[in-house]
Amino acid sequence: AKGIMYQIQADEGDVYIEKISFKIKDDKDTEVQVYFRHGSYKNFQGEGMVENDWEEPVFNGIPDGTSGGLREAVLDEVLTIPKGETASIHLVSKKEILYEEGDQEFDTAYDTGDFKIFTGHSTKKGFEQKLKNANFFGGITYYTYRVATKVTSTPSLSPSSSKLPTLPPNDDSTSPSMSPSNRPSSSPSEDDGGGGEGVAKEYTTPSINEAGDNAKGIMFTITSKLKEVRITDLGIIGKDAKASDVQVYYQDGSYDKFDALDKGKWIQVFKG
Repeated sequence: AKGIMYQIQADEGDVYIEKISFKIKDDKDTEVQVYFRHGSYKNFQGEGMVENDWEEPVFNGIPDGTSGGLREAVLDEVLTIPKGETASIHLVSKKEILYEEGDQEFDTAYDTGDFKIFTGHSTKKGFEQKLKNANFFGGITYYTYRVATKVTSTPSLSPSSSKLPTLPPNDDSTSPSMSPSNRPSSSPSEDDGGGGEGVAKEYTTPSINEAGDNAKGIMFTITSKLKEVRITDLGIIGKDAKASDVQVYYQDGSYDKFDALDKGKWIQVFKG
């Protein structure tokens, strides 16, 4: 098979996919395309077999090899699958991709706890000629938001094996891992009431002791990059250790885009 089509469903939180790894039959360099589209390919034109019905590939090139003998496609952009929703992926290669033969298409093949991968199908060449039912056979580097991440079981690299060995994160010396990347060192926070536990991370600003002595107000901006950020606590250092009233104000957007010295333009989120 030179194509594997399957779908993923996010469970308790949004899932963000950064990389997809898989096994090529002879482990030689080959061109690979990774196609992605929200929704089930069952509902696409020709049940996913019409190339123009997909978006442009999120990876198009020669994937790097890993020490475990896999090929790893680092995606052009982080793919987002919202909580409870389904997305479809189609791997296309000029060389044969190894896969594990599945039972019933659209049945659950693997459940990581954060998302489910369903049995898909293989294709003879790209979008031509649907072959056997197939289970995706590789690893996914991902992270989640608003759920506690953990190490999960993964498919074996032996097509005949039904065992699901457990691996530590970021270890590509054996089977690929489906465990989350960007794992924080801190413990998960308490339930935020939004349907799952948040993954707590702490950031300390550099040169924290070089702030001015007389300032009684600090205004700054924060920009999130690859994922949504929730701020639950702010730690500050006063000139002395005595108790003092503090107010924290917040507003979406950069303060240079509005009259930042007008108190009425801000939302007060803490006073005490």
